[in-house]
Amino acid sequence: MRFQSLLNVYGTSWMRHNISKLFMDLDMCGKEYDLFCRIDVADTGIGISETGQAKVFSRFYCSPSVSELEGVGIGLYLNPQILAGQGGYIKVKSSLGDGSVFSLFLPRKA
Repeated sequence: MRFQSLLNVYGTSWMRHNISKLFMDLDMCGKEYDLFCRIDVADTGIGISETGQAKVFSRFYCSPSVSELEGVGIGLYLNPQILAGQGGYIKVKSSLGDGSVFSLFLPRKA
């Protein structure tokens, strides 16, 4: 179940940008902390505005800039619930024109 959230973030990034014929690179990396492991999924897409970042994990939210593309806005909504069920959480950092970084935090096993 932990990888479902990772696949949702990766798939949403790819679908939103690849279908629209925009050039985009995806990069994933991990970092370990004492209590959590962080997995970053970074893209070079169009980015998300500050107001969009506050809404991006809302159910059925689609940014006006990608509303004509395929999708109903459920994938990113599910990520916080999936990760919370595993004791984790998700954050997004983005700016328009510079892409986005979704950071998934999963608890480390003792």
